[in-house]
Amino acid sequence: MCCRAFAVYLLLGVSATDCTAKDTRGPLIEVHSRALTVDAASVEAALAQLRVQPQVQAHALTRSLLTLQVELMPESMQHARAGGPGEGCSTPGSERARSVDCRREACRLSDFKVQLRIDLMLPEWQPSRRPAVGEQALWQALHARLLAHEQRHREHAEAATQRLHEQLESRLDRVESFDCLRLQTDIEALRHAAIQDLRLRDRIFDQSSEEALQVRRTQR
Repeated sequence: MCCRAFAVYLLLGVSATDCTAKDTRGPLIEVHSRALTVDAASVEAALAQLRVQPQVQAHALTRSLLTLQVELMPESMQHARAGGPGEGCSTPGSERARSVDCRREACRLSDFKVQLRIDLMLPEWQPSRRPAVGEQALWQALHARLLAHEQRHREHAEAATQRLHEQLESRLDRVESFDCLRLQTDIEALRHAAIQDLRLRDRIFDQSSEEALQVRRTQR
């Protein structure tokens, strides 16, 4: 039961000295949990309260915010073709610098950072009176199912974040033979694909797991 929100930040580098230290250790993932208190006399009453909660109705007990920061560095076509700086290309005002091969028509992903924040909200039952025999065990079983359900959503978000990080890492410092606007568009397409894949996985999972908030009483 989840809702996803995503943000992206793109920074265009202007010189090699603007680059920050590269972090290729993996995405930064933070998980924050809090309780959704339910005051009711029975498990059924607690569930009735939960089902009218806006967060539950919106399938938003797990919220994920994926943020992406990238630094793009313009490069010359000579750099892209020869695998290094072209001779004379860096000389301001030279004939070589004004040639087509030395125009900044290439681009390089010089740094990036992928971050994921997960906010998990789980119900906590506080009985308004002493619960009947078996009610506490019933709630604990329900709570365990709900926790497992939200854990799957968390795993979906973490997997999507890791895949995006790996895709960007494979392009780090590679000189692409097109300008930074095109590279920015390509990176945004990767992010968009990750979002769509995550939303689809979560939607399919929710449709097949509607029993997470159902009471399962043992028949005697």
